[in-house]
Amino acid sequence: MIMTTELASPTSVANALCGMRVLVIEDIWIIAQSYVALLDDLGVIVSGPASTVAEAMSLIERRIDRGATPIDAALVDMDLGGEMAYGVVDALNARGVPVVVVTGYDVAPELALKVSGFLKKPIRAEALIKALRSIAATT
Repeated sequence: MIMTTELASPTSVANALCGMRVLVIEDIWIIAQSYVALLDDLGVIVSGPASTVAEAMSLIERRIDRGATPIDAALVDMDLGGEMAYGVVDALNARGVPVVVVTGYDVAPELALKVSGFLKKPIRAEALIKALRSIAATT
């Protein structure tokens, strides 16, 4: 679940992220829905959520490889029902999609070069927004 506090300037945050396309990969339904609700409120176009590695790979194929909807960033939980999402991160990297890893576990050092950011669960809305704004600023 996302923990929130008052955002400094909701309008400027929404303007910075409005129209950004984010793929959500999270296996816990209530957490995935909280990400989707927050992102929707900010004007982000959400793909997913995918809750398994297979669903994530299918979404990547449909949204990126087939050109249905480009993805500007992905929010990836590393443990998807007991299966680690390293292959998902690699697939997104191969397609040039910035990845923000969200996890309750310690992160393997080899991921540091493959992702745009790490967020430790439970995450704060402000931390997620900051990570996405950083990606938006570089694209």
